[in-house]
Amino acid sequence: MRSELPSNAAGEDQAPAGKPMAGKALVTGASGFIGSRLRDALLARGLDVLSIRRKGSAPAKAGQGRSVECAYDDVAALTRLVETEKPDYVLILPWNLRDEIVGQLAYVREWGGRFVTAVPALQVHE
Repeated sequence: MRSELPSNAAGEDQAPAGKPMAGKALVTGASGFIGSRLRDALLARGLDVLSIRRKGSAPAKAGQGRSVECAYDDVAALTRLVETEKPDYVLILPWNLRDEIVGQLAYVREWGGRFVTAVPALQVHE
């Protein structure tokens, strides 16, 4: 089941604008233009944010949450990271890898975690 979120703000179906949110978000693509702004918005709402950054990208700076370098095709490393962190939300910004990432991390649903994509519209995949 997929639910559409308003395309003007991340997570509006979870909490009204400005209201704190609880939980942990794993953000793929956080070193990009959209991802960095989404990461900042999630941090501002009170979420614990862990960003996966591509090889060679700079680590998160103070106030930008946590980050870890991990290749999306390194399934073993990605699995260890997700099983350790147990995120409530996995935000998939590299749209062309959505199906692959959801398939590899389907077990996230075992603890109630959900997948979120932003292209072509912001959606929560339950």
